[in-house]
Amino acid sequence: MIVKNFPWVVLGASIISWIEPGLFSWFHGVLITLALGGIMVGMGLHLQWKDFLVVKESPWSVFLGVFLQYTIMPLAGAWIALVLDLKPPFYAGLVLVACCPGGTASNVIVYLAKANLALSVVLTSLSTIFAIFMTPLLTSMIKYQVKKKFQKLKKITKETSLCSGYTTIDDFIISWIIAGNNRFLGG
Repeated sequence: MIVKNFPWVVLGASIISWIEPGLFSWFHGVLITLALGGIMVGMGLHLQWKDFLVVKESPWSVFLGVFLQYTIMPLAGAWIALVLDLKPPFYAGLVLVACCPGGTASNVIVYLAKANLALSVVLTSLSTIFAIFMTPLLTSMIKYQVKKKFQKLKKITKETSLCSGYTTIDDFIISWIIAGNNRFLGG
């Protein structure tokens, strides 16, 4: 019954926690780890070896899923950051989160949707293994892109501040970040 009504249970719990956060604040630390482990074991108990044979018969799905995880997701994060015109730390943070693989939540959604849970588990496992190499690589690429994008801003900010002083607090903060006081940007 909970599985069938899961969206309503989550919506109800969200509304209650918004109104009365103290009811849910006890759930943190080790309890979250145990809950995630319980969820994964529960989903794993529904899988059988034959479910994974279907994945073996369609390796293209696995390749495509992992490939898209490390291309479309970071590009989507970068696009959203550009559209929202985020400042350097937020831009980098959004793209970094987009570079990280999915996890338990994606498997839960696949399970609830009665989709291919074995494929989701395989994709999550592989993208997590690849994350050891891909996340630092993508982070380096992001760092380079953020520096490159905001070098233009540095020049504009310097010219503005030389002509009229700092016009806004944003000019001051951006100049301070670009001047090398932000560890992420390599200062």
